[in-house]
Amino acid sequence: MAKTYRGMRSDARALAAYVKLLRAGEGALAEATRPLALYNLTPIEFVVLEALGEGGSQSLENLGRRVLRGSGDLSGAVANLAKRGLVRRKPARGRGSEETVALAPKGRILLRSILPGYATSVVAVMGHLSAREQETLGELCSKLSARTARKRTAS
Repeated sequence: MAKTYRGMRSDARALAAYVKLLRAGEGALAEATRPLALYNLTPIEFVVLEALGEGGSQSLENLGRRVLRGSGDLSGAVANLAKRGLVRRKPARGRGSEETVALAPKGRILLRSILPGYATSVVAVMGHLSAREQETLGELCSKLSARTARKRTAS
């Protein structure tokens, strides 16, 4: 994109950095989540299990904010996990209430068995960077995330 863009140098630099960020993120995600296939889980399904394991029972709205996914992706993932008996759905009570989702015992057991291999995979991916590079990457991602979050909430 940046090579074909005919604009200001600063714009081309920003576009090139963005494309590199996307490629790195997609590659890291694919590599880190490879072990999930052994458990027949998609990355979003795993993230839902992990969020419920960490935060307990949650409304779909809160869960969506936590895992940074829209309601469509999230509803499908929760439905698949519920079919497998890994999460429990609790119907909404009263008008305006929203369904809540909780980790089922079977889901908790599965999560405990997945986490060590997943953590090893993530550490291996991030091991391509030095400790200082990992810290710098974390700082840059936090900075970018904070800026874009402010823009989303202002809209």
